[in-house]
Amino acid sequence: LKYLHQCICETGRITPNVVLLGRKLTHDVAICGYTVPAGVTCAISPFAVMRDPEHYDDPEVYDPEHFAPEKVTKRDPFAFIPFSAGIRNCIGELLLF
Repeated sequence: LKYLHQCICETGRITPNVVLLGRKLTHDVAICGYTVPAGVTCAISPFAVMRDPEHYDDPEVYDPEHFAPEKVTKRDPFAFIPFSAGIRNCIGELLLF
């Protein structure tokens, strides 16, 4: 069942069910040397995040080994966000994991 879990995660990574995540900043945030002020609405693309070669080898390829335990522990937890993240994430995540 561990490999099945890896397959399910990889399916969520390669075909995210959310196009954009919007969040309104509650405080100033520094990103890549720029300060984004509080009150600005930021859009995050799960598709782009989960296909970033910085986090996944061959990100365009379906490979359940992307979710091998030793790879998951080394990766930033926000590199896999098929259900969004934070307090406003999808309640469906609890049903899957």
